[in-house]
Amino acid sequence: MMFRIDTASVAGNKNPDWARAKAEGPIAFAILRATYGTSVDSQFKAEWPRVATAGLVRGAYMFLRFPRGGKKVPDPEAQAEAYCKAVDLQAGKDFPPVLDVEFPGDGRKETGMTAGECLLWVLRAYQVLRAHYDTRPIIYTSARVWRDDLDNMPAPELLPCPLWLARYPFKAGPA
Repeated sequence: MMFRIDTASVAGNKNPDWARAKAEGPIAFAILRATYGTSVDSQFKAEWPRVATAGLVRGAYMFLRFPRGGKKVPDPEAQAEAYCKAVDLQAGKDFPPVLDVEFPGDGRKETGMTAGECLLWVLRAYQVLRAHYDTRPIIYTSARVWRDDLDNMPAPELLPCPLWLARYPFKAGPA
């Protein structure tokens, strides 16, 4: 079993000690949120090189935003392009790009979009990442999101992509 940390500025840890986490964890890699929509995560630029310095394999994810509560968001291509500008991946050292597909709050119904329209957004972001990095991105989602929010729709274009399924076996609160 390999252990890892995935984090974003909203996680609350403003000064992670990556070397200590590697030594005491032990963790093998860290995944950082690079972008939320078209915004670069406030901690990403500082933490990205620190993860490498600690000797951890790095990964970066883009949190694909969908319209929510009637508010418009940038189209998926613009979101993926913002990620591409923010993240310089080193082949053989870093994970491929990660496309985070989830629906906070009350799920897809808050987007006002159909499952098919949401899946199309995923595919549009995927195409930008695939073209820019010349590799298939990792798809990060959960079985619940794919089953309930995306109606378990087939996505043959994504079949060759590595899949990272979220599973939360622990109770909420401090570890």
